[in-house]
Amino acid sequence: MSDKSENGADLFTNAFKSFGRNLKLPSVTIEDVVNHHRKNIRALEAAAQNTTKGAQAIMNEQRKQLENALADITHMVQDARDGGLNKENARDVVADQAEFAKKAFESTIQNATSMGEVLRNVSTENMNVLKTRVQESIEEIKSAMDSGKSDGGGDEPPIKPS
Repeated sequence: MSDKSENGADLFTNAFKSFGRNLKLPSVTIEDVVNHHRKNIRALEAAAQNTTKGAQAIMNEQRKQLENALADITHMVQDARDGGLNKENARDVVADQAEFAKKAFESTIQNATSMGEVLRNVSTENMNVLKTRVQESIEEIKSAMDSGKSDGGGDEPPIKPS
């Protein structure tokens, strides 16, 4: 130890500062950190808006499905009431019910596929927004590191107070 008044914490702090200077780390201000996080928040906000739009699309699709199902049920009940049960034989009644069940099943499959596509699209859009932000962050860090190398490092600590 060159100076007897220097304690262990001071030695560590000085060694850390020296390490940062030797690495020529870029100077970072509080404003830089806040701007970086502001961009992150904007990306999260965009992803949340995409999710909201997707939820609205799903709710609209479910509403349409319910309306269609109710219309089909109403039509089947009206047919039954208006003479559908007076068909010549039970086979015709069963055939009509089977046709209705087939339509309901096909509609359910189509609707599930449609909802899956909406969810997949929303997820893809959100991942693209977040992926873009991560790539921008990496470029910002690379740029900051490059500017730190070109300024010669100086005797300043790696982080300047704002």
